[in-house]
Amino acid sequence: PFYTTKKQGMGTGLGLSAVYGTVLDHHGEIKVYSEEGIGTSFHILFPCSEKDEKAHTINDKVITGSGHILFVDDEEIIRTTGKLIFEGMGYKTSLAKNGKEGVKLFKKLHNDINLVIMDMVMPEMNGKEAFFKMKEIDKNCKIIISSGFSKSEHLIKLKESGLSGFIRKPFRESEISKLIDKVLKSQ
Repeated sequence: PFYTTKKQGMGTGLGLSAVYGTVLDHHGEIKVYSEEGIGTSFHILFPCSEKDEKAHTINDKVITGSGHILFVDDEEIIRTTGKLIFEGMGYKTSLAKNGKEGVKLFKKLHNDINLVIMDMVMPEMNGKEAFFKMKEIDKNCKIIISSGFSKSEHLIKLKESGLSGFIRKPFRESEISKLIDKVLKSQ
């Protein structure tokens, strides 16, 4: 259900998969009505709460570090933004536009790569397939999956096989910096 009819670079945004994942995380639902030639309406419903919530403070501290990250995502704007973010944190960053390209680059550079951050849903080779190919090359490689839509049952096999972490898109710079730091410091 998650695809685009737009050519690469012809549109950006949050994406239906990211919206869907966020709505599910908040116990909501999406109702869609579409009529050919007329248009489509999306109604997003969230449950109400009577609880008096205290303001949440967000710790926006960005943790810097060093090392080499391979960032694999099929959306150019996300790759470009990710590279700026990771290099701003102190990491050398290599980019790949899909799992197939990511595996090829990982095979070439795996001795220098400290961490792979990879989208789950991509053309040519998805994140799950690329994960297992990279683990065949280096069983100790550290991989974080980043996705706008991923059910926890889809991650179980990856976790059992050594997935280092998961982060939902869109993520904050402080959030990803903490996860990177934690993964790189782990055995």
